[in-house]
Amino acid sequence: MPVACDMSSNIGTVEVPWEKFGIVYMGSQKNLGTAGCTVMVIREDLLGKAEPDVPILCDWTTHENSPDTYYNTPAVFPMYITGLYCKYMNRMGGLDYYIEQANKRGKHVWDYIDNCGGYYTSKITDTQYRSRVNICFRVAGGNEALEELFVEEAKKYGIVQIKGHTFNPGIRVSMYNSMPFDGAKYLVEFMKFFKSKYRCLPKL
Repeated sequence: MPVACDMSSNIGTVEVPWEKFGIVYMGSQKNLGTAGCTVMVIREDLLGKAEPDVPILCDWTTHENSPDTYYNTPAVFPMYITGLYCKYMNRMGGLDYYIEQANKRGKHVWDYIDNCGGYYTSKITDTQYRSRVNICFRVAGGNEALEELFVEEAKKYGIVQIKGHTFNPGIRVSMYNSMPFDGAKYLVEFMKFFKSKYRCLPKL
């Protein structure tokens, strides 16, 4: 059974065992470039097997057979930016450097969560399943009023788009490759500040 994997969040931050996957796809906007470009790595034996009702632009063979021309007009600018950013990543030290940076950022935030006395918590207690890139946590045991306040207060300090998903509420902090380690340090300092300022509010 071919395995398909969305690696948008962690591509460029981890070694990939390519032999285990039939197809890997990733939006470049998180770790590789800007929005509007999708990178796909497809095992050759999966080409040419599209169902008859698959739209032609979703048939991977269409793209494989067009090395110097295109069936459609591609989004050239985001592809160009993605190429430039990948070159920049190589100049910075390549995959080894970005793995190190992702580990460093993730460890800094997780260490604080684990040692803050229970004010911030995560349901992901098994450390081997914790993301170094997208860190999800609750405030004061899932106090929704306090979490809303956390999001609003964070905006004042330039920390935005951190509200958790509907099916995984709380706080979700994303630290992609363009985030320097100082960004993780800044986040932890804000978390310390918020904890000292707001101890607990009634649950909604």
